[in-house]
Amino acid sequence: MGCPDEYVPGAEYAGGEKVAMGNLVYECAAEFAAFCPLRTPGEVPEDEAWVLMGPCTGTVAPTAGPTFDPDAPGCPPEFVAGTPYAGGDKVAVGTIVYKCSAAASAHRPIAIPENWPTTTPGPS
Repeated sequence: MGCPDEYVPGAEYAGGEKVAMGNLVYECAAEFAAFCPLRTPGEVPEDEAWVLMGPCTGTVAPTAGPTFDPDAPGCPPEFVAGTPYAGGDKVAVGTIVYKCSAAASAHRPIAIPENWPTTTPGPS
């Protein structure tokens, strides 16, 4: 289990709120929440205000958000007639992905197939 924020003496805690004391997690008992700001978790054996939940490691802080890799595999943009494409450029025509093998091509992939070999099918 990841560790919640460390206990802060005197802070207000609501029933169900969890805190860490070292590598142990305590939960403020809802029925005794009024006592949570007055007691330190783990200080009083059998404390009814703070219930020992178990050990923790790490943190429960959110991780970094996802990132976008523009070079990741996926569907390239649709072919646009008249656009000059360089060798290595990929385009989609419907659900088929083509890779330009010519130095430059503005022709539709199916018009000059030797300049646009099929690489992978796109999504259906």
